[in-house]
Amino acid sequence: MIAYRFMIAILILTFLLPVYACSQDNSSAKEPVFRKVNEMEDIKPQAPAKIKLKRNATGEYSWDISGSDTDRIIEEDRKLRSYTDKQ
Repeated sequence: MIAYRFMIAILILTFLLPVYACSQDNSSAKEPVFRKVNEMEDIKPQAPAKIKLKRNATGEYSWDISGSDTDRIIEEDRKLRSYTDKQ
């Protein structure tokens, strides 16, 4: 008889515990906040500066640089000038 009552108690707990756990009101719980990061959308790949390197008969170098970003063209020109000044 005790085993029968124990078995019924276990079955009742088995069925009521999931019902109680799933029926709780979670209105006080905070909802996740997702922020849109604009920095990721604003970053675009930079177009490379095109460099045409030329060498004349005396061994001196000259170049033509083309591209859409002036700052990048000036930076590449400085790099090339520093390389040729070292030689």
